[in-house]
Amino acid sequence: MATGERPHAVMIPYPAQGHITPMMKLAKLLHARGFHVTFVNNEFNHRRLLRSQSADALRGLPAFQFAAIADGLPPSDREATQDIAELCYSTMTTCLPRFKELIVKLNEEVETSGGALPPVTCVVADSTMSFALAAARELGLRCATLWTASACGFMSYCHYKDLLDRGLFPLKEEAQLSNGYLDTIIDWIPSMPKDLRLRDLPSFVRTTDPDDIMFNFFVHETAAMSQASGVVINTWDELDAPLLDAMSKLLPPVYTVGPLHLTVRNNVSKESPLADIGSNLWKEQDAPLRWLDGQPPHSVLYVNFGSITVMSKEHLLEFAWGLANTGYAFLWNVRPDLVKGDDEAALPPEFFAATEGRSMLSTWCPQEKVLEHEAVGLFLTHSGWNSSLEGICGGVPMVCWPFFAEQQTNCRYKCTEWGIGMEIGEDVRRTEVEAMIREAMAGAKGREMRRRVQELRDSALASARRGRRPPATGEEDEGRAQYRPGFLGRRSDKSEWGSAWAGDEPEWVAAGVVGGVTNTGICSSSHPCLAPRSMLSMPCPWTPCGSLQRSLAMFPAGLHGLLCHAHADGHGAAGHTGGELRLRTDLSPTSPPQPALPLFSDEPTGLLLPRWIRWSIQATAPRFISLGGSGRRRGDQARHRLLRRASDLAVPETSGSRDVLGDHGDERVAGEVRRDCLCLLPIPK
Repeated sequence: MATGERPHAVMIPYPAQGHITPMMKLAKLLHARGFHVTFVNNEFNHRRLLRSQSADALRGLPAFQFAAIADGLPPSDREATQDIAELCYSTMTTCLPRFKELIVKLNEEVETSGGALPPVTCVVADSTMSFALAAARELGLRCATLWTASACGFMSYCHYKDLLDRGLFPLKEEAQLSNGYLDTIIDWIPSMPKDLRLRDLPSFVRTTDPDDIMFNFFVHETAAMSQASGVVINTWDELDAPLLDAMSKLLPPVYTVGPLHLTVRNNVSKESPLADIGSNLWKEQDAPLRWLDGQPPHSVLYVNFGSITVMSKEHLLEFAWGLANTGYAFLWNVRPDLVKGDDEAALPPEFFAATEGRSMLSTWCPQEKVLEHEAVGLFLTHSGWNSSLEGICGGVPMVCWPFFAEQQTNCRYKCTEWGIGMEIGEDVRRTEVEAMIREAMAGAKGREMRRRVQELRDSALASARRGRRPPATGEEDEGRAQYRPGFLGRRSDKSEWGSAWAGDEPEWVAAGVVGGVTNTGICSSSHPCLAPRSMLSMPCPWTPCGSLQRSLAMFPAGLHGLLCHAHADGHGAAGHTGGELRLRTDLSPTSPPQPALPLFSDEPTGLLLPRWIRWSIQATAPRFISLGGSGRRRGDQARHRLLRRASDLAVPETSGSRDVLGDHGDERVAGEVRRDCLCLLPIPK
């Protein structure tokens, strides 16, 4: 970058309202700090913004411009949120070439812009848009990711694989949704409560489908975050300190910038043209604010279930009559697509008659301003992270009805860990709605919730004034991991972290690492098929597998390596011979290999299988090195191992390398790595 030239950040959110909003706020912060910003939406949402914000708003400003790429989905209802599962799959499989093409085009325009457009210097992507990481790497750019959800949500998602390993996912039958199975205690996720229940984890675990798109999507996307130059998260230290410490041990440098809407307010003047750039996909209505101006302090219940939640008509009516029966005034944000299968979320005339003079309905309102209005005394919410933060920062206690994703986890933290909320059951009943609102508005528990949320509000305001949290470094905490993009990390025998790209020089690291990264995940899982410990992978695309009985195990041309796979019916390993990778189901060197399998199959997307780089062990002592542990798959009781005694490898003490295949199944060392050394050798293509 030339001296005095603005850095140019290309920023791309996941194409949903709850992701666009925080990315836009981060974009405004970067622009205020001197960045040229190109903000990229999918074409569907770009058209929606044109309708809700006007064409003038999307013309941008000097050094702030908008762009759009196709998302690969067919046209749909122009005012409704796109199907989330279809959108996740489509962005993951179709957007990489389109995003790369956009960056290349932006750089080509530099020459003809007369100095108005600087070359692209970095990418800032939503953490669930990992194709942007791949694009940046292929174009030689640094890429940071923005995790728009909660810290507790991230820690839950990144341990999804462990649910698979422990036989907790998928559900064995639909009855487990209601027979108490979801109350199973999950006490092994670092930094999270020891009485956490399965029902408190993100909702995509609630399926009998082992190939569930959303479950596997989040396994893949959270794993890919390890390849970023840094991770930005919308929270602050005092709220999430233990979770942030745990994240810092798993990820590149983690920066807290939250609450983002307060941070923007402290850094972007109201008079700045930036303040006029909106990100709402629905047109905001101002009438609710005028209505609130006429209400007494803390007298109004505000109801908003976010931009994605849908409900049955029966649930809509139960909420409506529960609200009506409280006698309190309420402001209710009712999207036209709130009811499943209906063109309009219609309420009966009797409801309007019963609530006349104390109800206000809108389709979309300026929520930050509403929650900061002194008339609002309670927030009935779906527990999305943006709404949760805005409720906290407004000092408003919450009644929660989580819908999907990590909203269940957010609800758990608000109701139990932070003491600022109450939860309505999934099967909504008007009597429960009425009783809970009355208690939250005027009862003893409601008063305690209000006191606690005011404390968190004060903490949030103080954090926004101070600014961001610096990333963790080895000097700060002996137990934290140091990260150097593109290279193996070097810290101590307590903690090692990093990544290796094709063409890097081999580097020796201590085998006493506490985790590792593969192209499919963070190595906290004990299952060798998904996450062997102390091993790192070449960056490569997501590799789907439709069955546990076989691995989709063909390497890209010219890439050598080792794939570790445990079959559901016993031990197994795969060895690289010639130009392809072949599976073996036993350990005898005389056994014939199975036929090579194609990289992709016609079966439904399922497990994420790693493709490993070649690696070696320096035989410094005859001790065990554990490369994996044990686990169960789909009810399978077999114990899967991939262990190797260093002295068995016959590797010279100071140098040399050898591909390792083996399964010793030693129970004593499952899941732990001793002080021997491990060498990771990236093999150039």
